[in-house]
This record gives sequence, C-alpha cells and structure tokens, in this order.
Amino acid sequence: MCQMPNKLPEAITNEATELVCFSLQGANGLDRVADKGADSDAVAALPKGSFLAYNCDSGGQLAGRLF
Repeated sequence: MCQMPNKLPEAITNEATELVCFSLQGANGLDRVADKGADSDAVAALPKGSFLAYNCDSGGQLAGRLF
C-alpha cells in the first residue's frame, strides 16, 4: 500500500496480502490500515524510518527500522 492508503480503491486494498506501514497521521489512512489488521495506534506512533509489517492472512507481524 502507499502513504495514503485511503486514496486506493477498496478493490485494490482487498487483494493485499501484506501490509507495510510507516508512520501515518491522518484518521482516514489509519482507519484503512486498521481495516487490514494493523494496530493504528502503533502505526501513528512510529518514529521516522521505522515500519510495521503485517501478513493480512496469518496475522503475523514484523517490526523494523530502515534508518
């Protein structure tokens, strides 16, 4: 997905099997990633360069940092 997941059509987001989130602040974007299984509070609190990844099928999670 992208940094404005609420701008993507639902037909596309419904096909996603993995979700990688960097910090999001907008309520609409946070709602969309929460619908796919992400913890919206954790996504909103991510520092720059960090990410949370979710497997939409298994519920698996991974956290990491790029820089």
